[in-house]
Amino acid sequence: MQISGNAGLSSTNFLQSVQWYYNDVPIAEITTFTGDLMSYSQAYTPTKSGVLKVLVTNAWGFTSQAEVRVIVDFKTPLNSNEAFVRMLYTQATGLTITEEALAEALDTIESGSDVVSARASWASSALNAAASGDIGTAMIVYRTMLGRWPNAVELIEAQAALFGATGGSSSTTGSIESSNDTETFVFNYTANDTVTVRALPDSSTGLPLTDATLTIFDPSGNQVAYNDDSYFGGSYSTNPTITFSPTQTGAYSVVVGGGSGIYTGDFTLTSVSTNLASSTVASAQALVTALQDDYAALYGSFPTNVTASDLSGSALITQLFTNKHGESPSAFNQFRLRLLLTGSQYAGDTAAFAAAFATDNSLSSYQHSSGPLSSVLSYIVPNDPSSDIPVAMALRILLDQEPSDALVSSYIGDSLESSLELMLRSEDFFGQYMLTNIGGFVASRMAALGVFDLAINTPEADADNDGESNLYELALGSNPTDSSDKVPPLTVVQDPEGADFVVSFLRLDPASAPVDLTVSINCSPDLEEWSGMDATVSSDQSNVPAGYIRYELRIQAETEPQCFIRTGVLE
Repeated sequence: MQISGNAGLSSTNFLQSVQWYYNDVPIAEITTFTGDLMSYSQAYTPTKSGVLKVLVTNAWGFTSQAEVRVIVDFKTPLNSNEAFVRMLYTQATGLTITEEALAEALDTIESGSDVVSARASWASSALNAAASGDIGTAMIVYRTMLGRWPNAVELIEAQAALFGATGGSSSTTGSIESSNDTETFVFNYTANDTVTVRALPDSSTGLPLTDATLTIFDPSGNQVAYNDDSYFGGSYSTNPTITFSPTQTGAYSVVVGGGSGIYTGDFTLTSVSTNLASSTVASAQALVTALQDDYAALYGSFPTNVTASDLSGSALITQLFTNKHGESPSAFNQFRLRLLLTGSQYAGDTAAFAAAFATDNSLSSYQHSSGPLSSVLSYIVPNDPSSDIPVAMALRILLDQEPSDALVSSYIGDSLESSLELMLRSEDFFGQYMLTNIGGFVASRMAALGVFDLAINTPEADADNDGESNLYELALGSNPTDSSDKVPPLTVVQDPEGADFVVSFLRLDPASAPVDLTVSINCSPDLEEWSGMDATVSSDQSNVPAGYIRYELRIQAETEPQCFIRTGVLE
């Protein structure tokens, strides 16, 4: 921005301050000026679309300002293979993918003829690899102990417990009902813990908070962290996430607000804290020990040691077997497992036995008349629940859904790849990105219409080759996959009660549109000079497609005898 003063004045005797704001939040201020420099710049990397404003105040206290709208369109897993790979890999492994592995993954996906099937093929390999590591161990032990797969928060705790860490989690809901409204929650943290706090939209009422803010204050009232947006798995998200280490033990206040002070809706707040683990080697037995209280809460008790005459050993075997396999053990399996539990191999150590039973998922070369025998405990294996781990992981990562047995079963098809394809083509996946930004919004709408090809699902692309971009058609009420369906023309009628002309047009409901999208209507007397005009919602909403609103613009014939009208879409 160029700032200039009257002739003969320099910056040192002309300017008092230069203040920079982004979405009305101060980002920089200059109050010390040297020499005759009259040009100033400010470096700033915005994390979301908004308005950049500069206020210039002169030595006499007069202020002027200038504004520019900044559009930030982050890539989402829908319109970027790189974002998809980073997101899935990070959430499946807890690690950041190397550049070499990323390049290899992109080559694999981009060499496929269909982007969804190519992504499913790569993702199946990545999830299978992750399931064979510590995450897979945590999930199968959790299922064997508690009878279900862990959700996202529980898995974080379970992974930590594999290394001897302990921690706690909490989840609560709230609502931001008006502009600048906030809700405050209190959590007790221990110094030097690792704490992750996240705010997610709650869609259960149909009014989710799609853009939240998080602020955390320590027990003394000092702000220790703030977050508006985050990068989850290398992909931009308006769901804020804060990870920090408390410096003191006590009650911390977590404040949730609406992004830019304007967003409202319901949300879910999660808090997960773990202390430092003492071990560098994952131990299934450590996780079994950490889950004993949860097991006891569900099933009455978890015996720490049993003898050959102790009937609680049989009850424990039956429950663990049912939790893992979904059915009671046969007489052979009950006899075989009880013999091992109380014999010399485990000597009644239930934690060691439960860990071995949970992780015994490979088959030996031996066969019983009723079925194959496992490789460690040599019991008859009725099914292999560990084979469902990649699907359970995918449900959590791709669809953000709790992997219940019923839901996992609904996605078990001929192969893991086919299950992943179903997820990637489902609205539960692509519908998550509708309000993130224009790129994600258009890609999501195109996916709903069956278009996943990254070459033709972008805002500027023309999927049906009718001369109108995807964004233009979606914003103004036509189908971008049907060349015979073009944007409806403006309708003009004369007001029966006066001389005014009423111009009507359809546009996307602003409530369901991304914040970066602007639909404009302009008037010109000569097709050369155009000026913006304000349209209002029409009282006639008959035959308007779902998700759209009819707007109207009134032209006064006496004051504007000739007026050309056009609509446009800006991003």
